[in-house]
Parts: sequence; C-alpha cells; structure tokens
Amino acid sequence: MNNHQNRRAQFRRYSDRRVAALLELHEVLFYEPPGEARSRLFLNMMNSDYQTDRAAIVRLISAGQGRVSVIAASEGWERLQPGDFLDGSGIRRIVETHQEFDGALTLSKFRSSSAFQNGEWQALWEEDLQQPASALLSVPIRYSGTAIAYLWLLVNSGSREWSSHDRDLSEEEASFLARVLEKKLLD
Repeated sequence: MNNHQNRRAQFRRYSDRRVAALLELHEVLFYEPPGEARSRLFLNMMNSDYQTDRAAIVRLISAGQGRVSVIAASEGWERLQPGDFLDGSGIRRIVETHQEFDGALTLSKFRSSSAFQNGEWQALWEEDLQQPASALLSVPIRYSGTAIAYLWLLVNSGSREWSSHDRDLSEEEASFLARVLEKKLLD
C-alpha cells in the first residue's frame, strides 16, 4: 500500500472520489495482512475519506435487544475493542429502524428523528455509543438480504449534514464489506 493519503477535498467530482475510495478499500483489504491492524487501517481510511472522528463495524447479536458486538473500531474509540458489546435503547432503535427501512441512516444529535422516542435519542448520544457523539451515519452490511452488521461513521462534536454521495458511497462500500464478512476475511 502506498503512503499517499487521499483526502475528500482533493476530488472535484464524486466519481473520482468513489473510484479512489473503492480502490483504497480493495488495497487495504486484500494487500494488508489480516488482523486488527488491517481493520483499524481500513476504518481510519474511512474516517479520512468521510472526514469523521470515529468508525466501527459492529455485528448484530440480538435484534430484539438491540445488542451489537464490535468487529473492528478505528482510532478515536478510547475504550472500545473488538469483541466488546454496545447496547441500549438508542442502539435498539437504530437496529429496528434499519429493519423497517433500507439503506443508510443519517442522524444528527441536533435534529431529533421521529423514529426515536426522547429517552432513546438522548441515550444514543450520551450513553449507548460510550463516548459523546453529534452525528452518525449507520449503514447496514447485508448479504442474502439480511443485515448482519453495520458500518458506523461518527462525528464527535459539531453539526454534520451527510450528503447523498456519502450515503451512496457508504452503501456501496457496505456491499463490498458484506462479501468480505461472508468469506470471513475481516474477523
């Protein structure tokens, strides 16, 4: 892998950003040795491209309880390690919302979602994610039509509006990740 870091601001067109991101994803997942370092490198690459502070891939453990297990976490998660669990009413609501609607969820702490009750909304941002956050892009990683995991991209503070390009690209990357997880290349 080369040491050149592609930054989102370098691309004038979405198609250029898309190609660069997918090539870098492929490069990390297939040319780096398997393990936690590769997963962290991949998620740090995602943080760089989306200009986020934290990223994680979490596996759904129990849909009814909204419990997820961490597969991988980027730098920026102080206490979160692979194998740790995240749960709570806010995470349960994210899982339930993903079951009702296809595609990425874009959430901002400063603009409450009608899918959440007040207590769930506060719990998500203040407790469930273990560290304060202000924006979340949650993308289901599916194969055979069923969500098996989620890619989470988080902003720690400040407002964030997720663009349609952010959603489209993250969904395409999640589709690629589904095949990687299905073949047990990321665990």
